[in-house]
Amino acid sequence: MLMAVATELAATRERLDTVERIAASRNLFSSGDIDAFRPDQPTEEWREEWRSRFLDRVMRILAEELDDIAYDEADKEYEKIIAGIAVK
Repeated sequence: MLMAVATELAATRERLDTVERIAASRNLFSSGDIDAFRPDQPTEEWREEWRSRFLDRVMRILAEELDDIAYDEADKEYEKIIAGIAVK
Protein backbone atom coordinates (compact mmCIF):
# COMPACT_ATOMS: atom_id res chain seq x y z
CA MET A 1 0.00 0.00 0.00
CA LEU A 2 2.74 2.43 0.96
CA MET A 3 4.63 1.72 -2.25
CA ALA A 4 1.49 2.29 -4.33
CA VAL A 5 0.91 5.68 -2.69
CA ALA A 6 4.61 6.60 -3.04
CA THR A 7 4.52 5.66 -6.74
CA GLU A 8 1.39 7.76 -7.30
CA LEU A 9 2.94 10.68 -5.45
CA ALA A 10 6.11 10.46 -7.56
CA ALA A 11 4.08 10.38 -10.79
CA THR A 12 1.97 13.33 -9.62
CA ARG A 13 5.09 15.29 -8.68
CA GLU A 14 6.60 14.64 -12.13
CA ARG A 15 3.41 15.87 -13.81
CA LEU A 16 3.31 18.96 -11.61
CA ASP A 17 6.94 19.68 -12.48
CA THR A 18 6.04 19.39 -16.17
CA VAL A 19 3.13 21.83 -15.78
CA GLU A 20 5.32 24.31 -13.90
CA ARG A 21 8.09 24.12 -16.51
CA ILE A 22 5.69 24.55 -19.44
CA ALA A 23 3.97 27.46 -17.70
CA ALA A 24 7.30 29.13 -16.93
CA SER A 25 8.59 28.63 -20.48
CA ARG A 26 5.44 30.30 -21.85
CA ASN A 27 5.49 33.03 -19.20
CA LEU A 28 2.08 31.93 -17.95
CA PHE A 29 2.95 31.66 -14.26
CA SER A 30 5.89 30.72 -12.06
CA SER A 31 6.36 28.40 -9.10
CA GLY A 32 6.33 31.58 -6.99
CA ASP A 33 2.83 32.31 -8.30
CA ILE A 34 1.80 28.83 -7.21
CA ASP A 35 3.35 29.34 -3.76
CA ALA A 36 1.57 32.69 -3.39
CA PHE A 37 -1.82 31.39 -4.56
CA ARG A 38 -4.59 31.53 -1.99
CA PRO A 39 -7.68 29.58 -3.04
CA ASP A 40 -11.13 31.05 -2.63
CA GLN A 41 -13.73 29.46 -0.32
CA PRO A 42 -15.40 27.22 -2.96
CA THR A 43 -11.98 25.89 -3.98
CA GLU A 44 -11.03 25.25 -0.34
CA GLU A 45 -14.32 23.40 0.19
CA TRP A 46 -13.85 21.32 -2.95
CA ARG A 47 -10.28 20.42 -1.90
CA GLU A 48 -11.37 19.47 1.61
CA GLU A 49 -14.14 17.25 0.24
CA TRP A 50 -11.76 15.60 -2.23
CA ARG A 51 -9.12 15.06 0.48
CA SER A 52 -11.72 13.56 2.81
CA ARG A 53 -13.00 11.13 0.15
CA PHE A 54 -9.44 10.20 -0.80
CA LEU A 55 -8.43 9.49 2.80
CA ASP A 56 -11.63 7.49 3.31
CA ARG A 57 -10.66 5.29 0.35
CA VAL A 58 -7.11 4.84 1.64
CA MET A 59 -8.34 3.99 5.14
CA ARG A 60 -10.90 1.53 3.73
CA ILE A 61 -8.16 -0.23 1.79
CA LEU A 62 -5.96 -0.39 4.89
CA ALA A 63 -8.84 -1.72 6.97
CA GLU A 64 -9.55 -4.42 4.38
CA GLU A 65 -5.87 -5.40 4.33
CA LEU A 66 -5.82 -5.61 8.13
CA ASP A 67 -9.01 -7.69 8.08
CA ASP A 68 -7.39 -10.06 5.58
CA ILE A 69 -4.32 -10.40 7.78
CA ALA A 70 -6.47 -11.02 10.87
CA TYR A 71 -8.57 -13.57 8.97
CA ASP A 72 -5.46 -15.40 7.77
CA GLU A 73 -4.10 -15.53 11.32
CA ALA A 74 -7.43 -16.75 12.68
CA ASP A 75 -7.61 -19.36 9.91
CA LYS A 76 -4.11 -20.62 10.74
CA GLU A 77 -5.00 -20.82 14.44
CA TYR A 78 -8.19 -22.72 13.58
CA GLU A 79 -6.22 -25.18 11.44
CA LYS A 80 -3.77 -25.77 14.32
CA ILE A 81 -6.64 -26.49 16.69
CA ILE A 82 -8.28 -28.88 14.22
CA ALA A 83 -4.95 -30.61 13.60
CA GLY A 84 -4.43 -30.98 17.35
CA ILE A 85 -7.88 -32.49 17.79
CA ALA A 86 -7.40 -34.85 14.85
CA VAL A 87 -4.16 -36.19 16.34
CA LYS A 88 -5.83 -37.06 19.66
